[in-house]
This record gives sequence, structure tokens and C-alpha cells, in this order.
Amino acid sequence: MTTSDRAVDDSGVAGSCAGMTPSNSPALQQEQTADIPVSESDTHPVDTRPQWRQLVPMSIQHLLVMIATPISSVFLISATLELDASTTRALLCATLLACGVGTLLQSMGWLGLGARLPFVMLPGGAAVVLFLQIAHTSGAATATGAVIVTGLVGIALSPFAGRVVRFVPPVVIAAMIVVIGINLVKVSGGLIVGAKGTTAPMWAVGLAAVTVASIVVLHRLLPAPLNRISVLAGMAVGTAVSALTGHLHLDAGHQAIQVPSVFPFGTPHFDILATIPLLVFSIGSMAEATGQVVLNADVVGKRIDSGATVGRT
Repeated sequence: MTTSDRAVDDSGVAGSCAGMTPSNSPALQQEQTADIPVSESDTHPVDTRPQWRQLVPMSIQHLLVMIATPISSVFLISATLELDASTTRALLCATLLACGVGTLLQSMGWLGLGARLPFVMLPGGAAVVLFLQIAHTSGAATATGAVIVTGLVGIALSPFAGRVVRFVPPVVIAAMIVVIGINLVKVSGGLIVGAKGTTAPMWAVGLAAVTVASIVVLHRLLPAPLNRISVLAGMAVGTAVSALTGHLHLDAGHQAIQVPSVFPFGTPHFDILATIPLLVFSIGSMAEATGQVVLNADVVGKRIDSGATVGRT
């Protein structure tokens, strides 16, 4: 992955699978209104490789920043769907592999794919919640089919992404994000409370409070770019506290190396009605991705043809 000092210092990890909220800065608005043709062969500092003494620590920093999101997403899916350890490991391997491949494509721009900007691709919390909702209602195989259909539709619409998102009012996207956020709290809260209809044990509530407080405090105290690993560090603090209080139980693993399994939830089942929530969300993600691309290019100072770049993203 290639990046630049400014890309790391100003933007850190700049992308995710579900996207980030676009900036409303004047510079960003100016970039959004002007498509600037640029040759892919043009050399720009963001496309150069730093020296190894800079490249290695920056790469480790990016890895530490990104690793918390895949791990927490997989743990959330595993706990909610009550997956066994083997399936959880396979799902985590698949997620990390997808994040790595997506990051390489976005950064390098191979095969006409990717923005050639310092993006790190991560699973989005909102998309995970929608997957879990579909899995609860129609089964994990149907949720897998919904993801596949949504991906194919996204590929089909990618050349027209900039035009498609203009037909979705911001208030619709905002309302959907709010609803998804509420459901995310509901899902996460259920993991703390335990089985439905039972009283939450005080140790679980206390451990959750310690974890959340650790994340908040570390985010406030750690310097800029280290505060981006506050979630991972907070998880480590929560795990340490659970071990000290006797609530951490470890099982011996059976495999030193794990490879992803194809369709761990069984043969995908395709249900168009069940897919609609993810399809609607993907349109909103296109709008966010448009903002991401322009903002990222603005941060690293690279002039882009925003229409073509958004499509490749």
C-alpha cells in the first residue's frame, strides 16, 4: 500500500466499506463541482513509496487502526447468530482477506478498479446490523444472498453512481442511518443483557461500562493519530479486566492456520424482498463514497476526475 506523510497525518485511515460522512468544507464543495481530467500516468506524491523506515511504522499504524473494526464486526455476528468457534474463525479470516484485497485495489488501482487513493476498506457497522436483521428474519443463507445481490447491483450502478445518488434526498439517508444506529444499540445491548427475558448480570453491565469508558478516555488522552486505535485499546482493557475478575474463558484452538471457507452459512438463498433494506442502504453508501473520494483527494492534494474515480471506487 502506498501513501504519503500528509495522507497519514491528516486522514489516517480514510475509507470503509460503508463509508464516512462527507465533509462540507469549501474546498470539498469546489472539488465536487469541477471534474478535472487527469492522466493515470501522472506522478503524484501520494503514488510514491516512502522509505522503508517510514513505510513500515506507517503500515503498522494503519493495521492497528483498521483491525478493531473487522474483529468487532465478526464478534458481533458470531455472538448474535451463535456461531461455533470454527465458523467464527473462518468468518474472521474471510473478512480480513476481503479488507486486504479491497485496500490493495483501492490504493493501487489495478484492473481499472479502485480510486488510487489511500483508502482502507473495512466492514461498516450499519451493513452488519442490516445483515443480522435479515438473518434473524429469513436466515443467514438469505442474508448471504442479499449481500451478493446488493454487490452485483452496486457493480452495475457504479458507472452511474454520481448520478444515482442525486435522486436520494439527504433526509432519507439521514433517517435510515438513525434507524440503523438505534438497531445497532439494540443488538449490542442484547449481547450485554444475555438471553431475552433474563436480568442482565451486574458483572456484564460493569464490564461493558469499563470497556466503553476506556475507549472514551483513551480517545481523549491519546495523541492524534494514536487515538484512532482507542477502540482496539479499549477492547484490550475490557478483556484484561474480564480476565482479572474471572470472566474470561479461553478454549484451546485446533488450527495454527485458518483459511476462509466458501459460504459458511450454507448455499445462498435469494429473496428480493429481504434484499431491499441492503439495496437502499447501498445507494446511501454510494453517496457517502462520493464524498469520501473527493475529500480524500482534497486531503492529499491530488486532482482527480471525480466522476470516473467514484465509479472505480
